[in-house]
Amino acid sequence: MSFSSATKQELSRLPLGRPCCQHSELAAFVRMAGTLEIGAGGALALRMDADSADIARRAFKLLRSCYGVDGEFSIRHRHPPGMHPRYQLRVKDEAAARRILEQAGVLSQ
Repeated sequence: MSFSSATKQELSRLPLGRPCCQHSELAAFVRMAGTLEIGAGGALALRMDADSADIARRAFKLLRSCYGVDGEFSIRHRHPPGMHPRYQLRVKDEAAARRILEQAGVLSQ
């Protein structure tokens, strides 16, 4: 296991901090691993990708704690076979996605 993976795994197991720290942690995750999806008619969604299930679970907990949002969780298997899967967390609720992106500093009103 790489140093980066070990560090991420260790950090993902820490208890959630104060609300201000949770918002900061989620904002960092959105900025580093988030993708703004624009659908038909301009509908917005937020997708976040992680290399480990621990990090994806952490982001899921932060979404629930900070915004009361349950994202869709999925696993994408990579090709060629044998590569580690990618974990995706998607917020399809446009109002929630917009609020998260605005507070993370990705979108402006």
